[in-house]
Amino acid sequence: MPESMWARIDDNGRVAELIRHDPAGAYHPSITWVSVPEALRPWVRTHGWRVTDDGQGVEPDSLDALVAQAAARVAAERWTRQTAGVMHDGHRYHTDTEGRQSITGAVVGAQAHEATHGPGTFSTVWKTADGFVDLDLPGLIAAGQAVLAHVAACFAREAEIRAAIQAAAADPDATATDIITTHDTHIGHGWPGTEET
Repeated sequence: MPESMWARIDDNGRVAELIRHDPAGAYHPSITWVSVPEALRPWVRTHGWRVTDDGQGVEPDSLDALVAQAAARVAAERWTRQTAGVMHDGHRYHTDTEGRQSITGAVVGAQAHEATHGPGTFSTVWKTADGFVDLDLPGLIAAGQAVLAHVAACFAREAEIRAAIQAAAADPDATATDIITTHDTHIGHGWPGTEET
């Protein structure tokens, strides 16, 4: 049985408190509690939400606020996926900020080395998430390109999901459930994986 959620509604019709147990009989009868539908439970907050006109549910103050909340969730998911690493040539390369900066700097340094010492003179041992690998300049560039492609694909997927959410919100009959359903339908798939490049 899914966990329940109840919203206490203040005198202004605003969500003031959220609880996980049925408040029936546990609070003064003058306190208004509304059951939060399961689909809204991960989204409802004590700010920016109000009781519905019929007094039977809760809704965001505006769909724009919910779209912004969905966009923030998509950005957080993109960051998680972006920094998970990418497989390239049998090794998982770091794709977090430090990893991207390191490989970019190494490529620049390797190119400068070969400009001074001649083609094919650069080699290094690179630490990946799963061990060490020997790289020459072409190998380092290829790894850097794999990292860049992974990060770019994560941003592209974020843009696709946000566009789908915006499209759902643009429907004149859109509801909070439509926006949440669009988010939930898209968020779990279509991201670049950590598979081999």
